[in-house]
Amino acid sequence: MIKLKNTGTTTVDISGWKLTDEEGTYIIPSGTTITPGGYWTVYGSTYNPTRYTRGLYLANTHDSVTLLDQNGNVIDQYSW
Repeated sequence: MIKLKNTGTTTVDISGWKLTDEEGTYIIPSGTTITPGGYWTVYGSTYNPTRYTRGLYLANTHDSVTLLDQNGNVIDQYSW
């Protein structure tokens, strides 16, 4: 599961943003927004529906995920 939180004071439209682990990419669907203080959650069955053959494959250790906006700018990154 990946959970994004909007810590700002305005609603953010994340349509077309991407989550990537450099092995696969998940494109956030059109119409997806996060209200101030709100969360958006995506589960493994959504971002990797075929288990390893497409989408993200996040390991339990020594991995990372990057959030890119629709222009390819890095918004955030998390490693573990």
